[in-house]
Amino acid sequence: MGAAREPDATEPHVPTTEPAEPRAAASEMRAAASGTGAATSEPGAATSGTGAATSGTGTAASEPGTARDGTASVEVARGRSIFVRARLAVHDGRRAEFEEITRSLTARAAEEPGTLTYRWFGPDGDDYLVIEEYADTPAALAHNERSADLLQRVPECAELASAEVYGTLGAELAEWVAAHPQVVAYADFPITD
Repeated sequence: MGAAREPDATEPHVPTTEPAEPRAAASEMRAAASGTGAATSEPGAATSGTGAATSGTGTAASEPGTARDGTASVEVARGRSIFVRARLAVHDGRRAEFEEITRSLTARAAEEPGTLTYRWFGPDGDDYLVIEEYADTPAALAHNERSADLLQRVPECAELASAEVYGTLGAELAEWVAAHPQVVAYADFPITD
């Protein structure tokens, strides 16, 4: 899925504002979000990635629509963001390695303008819980693409026990959910006045 593709007409588009001096990471994320797929076919890889530090660390944007470092903003249209809640069970003797991977993933997520929330909670026994929010499907896929090397290591340390994905999913995320029986997707509920 790493090849460039044309955006799906059903995927929402989130306009971005370029900073005065664009950072490489921000431009890479926007390039990835504009059509690069993600490495989501790895067994155990969470829908939008798995990673952060323990005990609820991780950061969210300081203001809605502002990147963590304040250099770029992402305008999020109401109802277009993707939320992920995933629980991972760490294999015996692999906690330190798992936490090292999640810290690296958290550091990368902090540089991604389309990653709005990326927080880990735990441990609770051998379980960790991650809450993630992405501006849209392309931002979630861009996170997976950018962190594919780390995400490929997660199944060595932990099993994706369960996950819930919320929002209007693009074709690639919907395909990933369908291939993982421990994952449930909830589409946006249409509210009419």
